[in-house]
Amino acid sequence: MRILFLLSLILFFGCQSTKTIPADYEGQRITFGAGGGFTGAVTTYCLLENGRLYKKEGIPGKNESEYEKIGRLNKSERTALLNQGAEAIKIFEYEGQPGNMYAFVDCELDAGKGRFTWDMGDPPTGDILYELYLSLMKTVKSE
Repeated sequence: MRILFLLSLILFFGCQSTKTIPADYEGQRITFGAGGGFTGAVTTYCLLENGRLYKKEGIPGKNESEYEKIGRLNKSERTALLNQGAEAIKIFEYEGQPGNMYAFVDCELDAGKGRFTWDMGDPPTGDILYELYLSLMKTVKSE
């Protein structure tokens, strides 16, 4: 009976996977989303280099939820998005002023770092940054 109990414990603890969360992840990542308005609530998504996709919602600093895993992108999808983010960092410096409702893309990539924020009523259309945002949003709409 004692051996069965010990085997059960070993299986239980030995088979648990380590949980990766965006705050602890050391690889490349792109964080993106939108928020503002009357409540100030923000929906934030985070795409990690390993393909895991996370979401959190709420008012930053007040009732913000923890990241919840909502999916995983295949290698070709995530590589394309990370490359697109790297290109946006290299050639684009957007100094838009966020309005009441805003969107953002925050890249932490090998190519560099950059945070881009703009007014939802005046997006930087036609730019690689906005194309990146639209591509990223398509990934979460399909989840």
